[in-house]
Parts: sequence; structure tokens; C-alpha cells
Amino acid sequence: MKKTKTRKLRQRNRRRFFKELFLFCLLMALLTGGYLFFKSNFLRIQKVECFFDGQRCSNQVWAGVFEILKGKSSVSISQQSFLSALKEKYPYVRNAEIEIRSPRAVVVKLEKRVAIGNFVFISDFPLFTQLPLKPSLELKKISGLTGYPNWQVDENGVIFSSNQANNQLPLILLVPEKAVKVESGAQIQSYFQADIINLLIHLAESSLQPDTVIVSEEKNIAGIISSGWEALISTEKEIVFQVDSLQLILGRAKIEGRLPKLVDLRFNKPVVSY
Repeated sequence: MKKTKTRKLRQRNRRRFFKELFLFCLLMALLTGGYLFFKSNFLRIQKVECFFDGQRCSNQVWAGVFEILKGKSSVSISQQSFLSALKEKYPYVRNAEIEIRSPRAVVVKLEKRVAIGNFVFISDFPLFTQLPLKPSLELKKISGLTGYPNWQVDENGVIFSSNQANNQLPLILLVPEKAVKVESGAQIQSYFQADIINLLIHLAESSLQPDTVIVSEEKNIAGIISSGWEALISTEKEIVFQVDSLQLILGRAKIEGRLPKLVDLRFNKPVVSY
């Protein structure tokens, strides 16, 4: 009787062992198959469609996107790593989204950075030698003749283009204390400490669209030139308060029917010249 029980126990243990061995082998086979499938060319990206702000990408941009994605696994591709690689190649790209259409085909949707101004870095410009400032058209002519590159900067302060200037945007002449070598993709704060981005954003929010803004890092002065009026503000003081004061002064001037030639906001009490 005892031997019979022992034999049954051994048989039960043997069946359990083979069952567990079978499950283990099955699991390993599934893992191995999954790994081989994951690494196979079946999941490698071979076809890329590219759209930039709703329009098909240029051949140059498409080639750059395809170069980054070709051969990558459509399952494990990281949106963040792709965006980082894309921004390094094309700094004017603000965002990118990848849609997987099939294991080997993806659609890439790109968004471009929106520029808030044409920036020119000039280290030897004769600035603020006379008041009021030189007319903006003359300043644009001077900046064009000097051969300095026009950079475009977005609201986050990212420099992303040195292409031809956008005439719809204000011209921003930056006069740093020393010459700088500007690189696409860098932050403007790396070259110029004054908070120019904040100034431009608040000017736009106040419906004050300047033609030209000139900023001297050494003198901490920003000169704002628009059609019919000019203004000086201090980059060391609260920019929002100065812009609000400028908006108020210009609003009253329009009601009175005469615009000031110069509004100097660098002091505790604004100085208005007609």
C-alpha cells in the first residue's frame, strides 16, 4: 500500500515537472520568436510621408526625416529622440508627430517655429548718438548695406533661421557689448542678456507694432521706432510697466490728435517731446 502511494506521488511529480518544463519551453519559444520578429526587417521603417504645417515637405526636409527614421523599428521609435535629432538638423522645427500607418510606413507631421522678429546682431553700430533716433527706413537701409545676417527668433527665444528677412516682422537691431558668433538653434539669451522677447511680446499684446527696435546692451537702452513715433525704455526696469505707460501715452495722444516725436520712459516720470 505504501509502495503504491509512493509510486503515484512520483508519477504526479513527474507529470508536474514535464508540464512545467513544457510551459517554460513554450515561454522561451514565444520570447525568442517575439525578439526575432521585433528585430526583423518586417518592423523596420521603409516608407515615410512628411507634412510641414499641413503641406508636403520639401525634398530636402523629407530626405532629412527619412535619414533619421530609415531602418528604425516602428514599434520602438521614440518621439522625443526623433524630435531632438530633427531639431538638431532643422532648428526651425517646433514640434513633430509620428503616425504609424503600417509596420513599415509612417507619416510625420511637422510644425514650424513662429518668428516674432528679424534679429540682427551688430557690434559696431553708432547707436543713440542723437535724439530722436534715425528714421526706421534709414535704419533698415543701413542694416541691409552692412551685410549682417538676419536671424529669426520665436517667442521662446530660439534662433532658428538666417534666411531672408520677413518684411512683416519688426527689425530688431541688437548691439552687444562685444562681437558674437550666432548659431542656429541656440537661445538668444546666450548672446544678449536684455529680455528682448518679453519686450516684443508685450508690445504685440498692447497692439504696438514697431517697425524697428534697437537695443544697446552696454547702455541698457531699447529704442522703439514706429510709424510716426519713437520711444526709449530702460532694459533694467520693469518692461511691462514701461510698455503699458507707452500705450497709455500714445492712446491719449491719438485722442488729442497729435502724436509725440519721442517718448522717453527711462525715468520715473515719462518725458514726452512733440
